[in-house]
Amino acid sequence: MRQGFSIRFLHFSWLACRLATCYDYQIQFSIDAIIPFAYLSTLIMHQRKLNNGREVEQKSRGQLRRRGMGMVMHIDGRWFKDEQQRTLILRGVNLASNAKIPVRPNGATHLREHAFEHQDVSFVGRPFPLAEADEHFARLKSWGFTFLRFLITWEAVEHAGPGIYDQEYLDYVAAIVEKAGTYGFKLFIDPHQDVWSRFSGGDGAPGWTLEAVGFDMTKFGPSGAALLHAVHGDPFPRMHWPTNGSKLAAATMFTLFFGGHDFAPQTKIEGVNVQEYLQSHYINAIKQVALRLRGMEHVVGYDTLNEPGSGFIGKDDLHAHCGLLELGESPTPYQAM
Repeated sequence: MRQGFSIRFLHFSWLACRLATCYDYQIQFSIDAIIPFAYLSTLIMHQRKLNNGREVEQKSRGQLRRRGMGMVMHIDGRWFKDEQQRTLILRGVNLASNAKIPVRPNGATHLREHAFEHQDVSFVGRPFPLAEADEHFARLKSWGFTFLRFLITWEAVEHAGPGIYDQEYLDYVAAIVEKAGTYGFKLFIDPHQDVWSRFSGGDGAPGWTLEAVGFDMTKFGPSGAALLHAVHGDPFPRMHWPTNGSKLAAATMFTLFFGGHDFAPQTKIEGVNVQEYLQSHYINAIKQVALRLRGMEHVVGYDTLNEPGSGFIGKDDLHAHCGLLELGESPTPYQAM
């Protein structure tokens, strides 16, 4: 997962429906999410109607209106449809995979020098510098795209410590998103993660979340708690990184994040259960982004969390392999512990 700007054609997992369109619509809809943050998965936009020459804002769930025209769109199951019940195939891209790693210090996953630095980092310039935004947006528009799944990470917002938000990054995101709107793009904000964090072999959560529960991240590689590119070195085995989902670091964090009250009731941080502690910090971090983008009508909604893991929750046999992949070192839950 070396550093570099790349755009993948839009694809979603169980959480998403089609999220890009070749029309210029104001979009409003709701997505049901598995994780228990209902208000984050309710996406509400304002539909504008003309009434005697005046714009009247009408809050609506499930309708779209093409600005400046009378064509009303609606949600039918998992599809966007027009008045003639024609299905709209949405057209967009992920923007972008390099948003998972910091600009400073260089977050390329094969570099060992700064591999475990996590507080003094910056994601300003991901996916690209503001000065280059016109070039990228013009190119995407010329290719026929009108929708962007815009990647952010919890770490990018709250890397410095619990409750400490990177205001420079939030300013940057607001500026990039506003610029995208001038090119006619609609955006869906994707709080991205893969196997919990950069420090457990993926991306997403800040390093302090791991330290808060007692982990020493520098021991993950030697102990087998996570497969890290910077520790393993090159050649790095292709597509082995998803096996981190069943290894100790990521599996423990997701267990605590979703099941701390049940499985670790005595584990408390700053006087609150670890589940509540982690969830509240995550929600509040994404809230900072939503507050900055509030009022930008081309931002049509927010994902809750990309591809969340279940950790050790629901595993009937801790001696049986339960990961998505068995590649290389793929421990059972018991072996991972």
